[in-house]
Order: sequence, then C-alpha cells, then structure tokens
Amino acid sequence: MESYKEKILKNDEIDLIALIYFLWEKRKVIIKYSIIGLIIGFFVAILTPNKYKVDVQIVPQTSNSTNKFSQFSSLASLAGIDLTSLNAAQELTPIIYPDILRSLPFEIELINSKFFIKKLNKEITLYEYYEKYEKVGIGGFLIKYTIGIPSLIKQKENTLDRIIVGDSIVTITKEQEKILKKLKKNVLLDLDEKKGCFTISAIYHDPYLAAQVAKKTQEMLQEYIIRYKIEKAKDKLKFIQERFNEKKIEFEKAQKRLADFRDRNRNITTAASKAEEEKLLSEYNIAFSVYSELAKQLEAAQIQVKEDTPVLTIINPAMVPNLRYSPNRVFLLIIFTLISTIFSILNILLKELKNSKIVCKQLS
Repeated sequence: MESYKEKILKNDEIDLIALIYFLWEKRKVIIKYSIIGLIIGFFVAILTPNKYKVDVQIVPQTSNSTNKFSQFSSLASLAGIDLTSLNAAQELTPIIYPDILRSLPFEIELINSKFFIKKLNKEITLYEYYEKYEKVGIGGFLIKYTIGIPSLIKQKENTLDRIIVGDSIVTITKEQEKILKKLKKNVLLDLDEKKGCFTISAIYHDPYLAAQVAKKTQEMLQEYIIRYKIEKAKDKLKFIQERFNEKKIEFEKAQKRLADFRDRNRNITTAASKAEEEKLLSEYNIAFSVYSELAKQLEAAQIQVKEDTPVLTIINPAMVPNLRYSPNRVFLLIIFTLISTIFSILNILLKELKNSKIVCKQLS
C-alpha cells in the first residue's frame, strides 16, 4: 500500500488529498510554529506604540471675480497705461497646495513651531519631539541602539541653528534631513479633485500633538495662500495708486491751464482763441476721464485686497481623536500566525523533498 509521501508526487503530479493527509500527520509541528508566530505577533502588537490620525477637511474658495479692468482699458490706454496686464495675475490653484506643504521653507517653519506636550507639561518644537521624545517600535528601537549609536553620539551637534536659510541657499545636516523625512510621513495632504476639497492629515503617537500639528499646518497653509493672493492684489493696488497720483497731477495741471486761459481771454472771440480753448478743453476732458476711471479702479483694487481674504473654508476642523489609527493588533496577530504556519508547511515539504532525493540517490 502506498504511503502519503509516495502519493504526493505520483505520476509527476501533486495529489492534493495525499498532501493534506501528509500535513495532517505533521499537524503538531505546524501548530507549534503557529503558536510561536502567535506569540511573536502578540508581543509585536503590544510593544508597537499607538498612532492617532487627525484630519482637517478644507474647501478652497475659487475666484469668480469678473474682469474689472477691461472697461477702463480703452481710456487708460490713451494715457499709456496697460491695465489689461494686471488681469494676468496667476490664480493659486489647489493643485499647488501639496507642493507648498512639501516646500522646505514651509517644513522648516512647521518643525520649528512649538506644541504643548501633556506628558511633559511643556511646549517643545517638533524638531525636539523627533529628536528626543518620539516613540519607536521594536524595529526602530533595535536600529537606534545598534547601528544608530553613532548618530546618538553626534545628536548634540544637530541643533536647529544648523538649518540655515538665507540668500536662497539652505544648509542642513544628514540627521536633520532624516527628521524632515519623518515629518513628510507624519503630515500629509490629500487632494480630492472630484469633491473639490483637500484634507490635511497629521499622524502621531500623541493624539493631542496630532490635533495641534494638523491645526497649525492648516493655519500655516492658509497664511501662505492668503499672503500670495494679497501680494498680487497689493501689487495691483500699488500700481493703480501710482498711476492715479500721476494722472491726478496731470488733471490738475490741465484744469489750471484751461482756467488760466479762460481768465485771460474772457472778452476775446477770435477763431485762434476758440481753437486754443477747444484744445485745452479736450486735454482737460481726457485727463479728467482717465483720472475719474482710475479713481474707480483704485477703489475696486482696495476692495479686491479685502475680497482675497479668507480663501479657505474649514469643513472638518482638527479634533483630538479617541480611537487609535494604528496598529491593528488583531491584524498583526493573524499575519504573524499565518506567516509562521506557511513557513512551517514549506519547511516540512522542503525537508521531505530533500530526504526523498537522498533516498533516490542511495537506491540508484
């Protein structure tokens, strides 16, 4: 009678039923490995620190303002002023928001910001948190206190003062670069183009820190966007204010020239005097029209500066989470148990295959 081992590879084909019976015979070994995997998974699940996630959902406001300069273009062009170029100001679209979040100036400002840590009962910067107080899992602990010992020795050198920003040149150390990479993993921005909104997420071991960082990131991003848009509006306002001041002087001069001419030629009715008066009157009318329209445009530009603030609407504000985001401890137990079980089955099959080859060689 054939054994289960002989049936497994009968006719160069795998007999699944024979394989199942063979593994059933080895169930004690498989169960032993599964229990070992379960125990390892249990310790990994227990020793892995909790992480909490805070989401801030935001809807950006789009500019629906009409072309306020077009109606003044023809009049202003008579005075050599190109108002149409002022409409070419770029709109800061939400697509660029992730790039702002990932920009080095933004990250440096965020990592230098202070946040209150309940367990320490004091405020510290994110840089100090990453450097001294961040929790690490088993893998991180082993790396930190084995191959990471040299970096611990040099840790004192990696102060915030070493991050130098000036003349568009930034200098950072390798350790600081590693910390900035951690920030990129902890602070995220997800853009949902279909819904027309985006979400800022902060993931940390401390739920209060996660909420603070999410709120701070939202405020900083809003400030960056407003600063950009107001800068454009202020540039328009400054340009129009300068042109308004120039045309005001020209208008007053044209007004004075017309008034002086009329005072000097009250009783004179010659054709030459009439032609001169018409010329001065024409200059006065043009100067007045440009001056008057620039006055309207100046008021519109002042309103525009106010209209550009605010630009973001907070749908879901930062809130301290009660439930952890990770780890999924049940999932970890299942994964480690499953991996150990698969490993034990493969190990048994490989051993049997090896023994079968040895037996075949001895028989031959």
